[in-house]
Amino acid sequence: MSHHLDKLAIASALSADWEEAEKINKSIIAEDETDINALNRLAKACGELGKIKEAMETSKKVLAIDSENKIATKAVAKWKAAAKVPKLPASPAGRQKSEMFLEEPGKTKIVHLINLGDRKLITLLDAGDPVQVVVTGRRVTATTSDDRYIGRLADDMAAHLKKLIENENQYEAFIKSASEKEVGVFLREIKRGPKVKGVISFPKTVPQSYDPE
Repeated sequence: MSHHLDKLAIASALSADWEEAEKINKSIIAEDETDINALNRLAKACGELGKIKEAMETSKKVLAIDSENKIATKAVAKWKAAAKVPKLPASPAGRQKSEMFLEEPGKTKIVHLINLGDRKLITLLDAGDPVQVVVTGRRVTATTSDDRYIGRLADDMAAHLKKLIENENQYEAFIKSASEKEVGVFLREIKRGPKVKGVISFPKTVPQSYDPE
């Protein structure tokens, strides 16, 4: 029974159905209060639902059982930071991360941001969180879905994407990984403008220049 519920809990988390994930993990914990995996999953679900106090208490229960648990240790630090900054919008439900990060040559790329923003905000980022790609002058920045600055793309990639975006290319982006020192963003081309239909979004090497006309 517990193994079946574990699978359901994991599936709920992968599809960002946090209310269902909370319910299932609480059912597992009702049977075994020392189930560290379920406790960690419950803390995550509570955090995504904005229940920071409950998330913190749940992570502390894990540490009471295993004081060196890395997931709970990181989570406690995250919940402390979350209490000091506005909550990030929840990740959209209904899309599994395995599908979200499906790679397509020339159409997808993982980039690492530079000039990172507020460290407290970055500690709240999770894989799968939606990211906005915004052209600002000569730069291309990455922001949360509620317009908070995360970081920006390196100049060569920014110059390339800026031209494509200005010629009607469209991209979706998600957090791939995040730590205080590094944020990886997964970019995917979802529409190619008619003027740049022959231009690859993410070639092996970024071209120095091209004329879309």
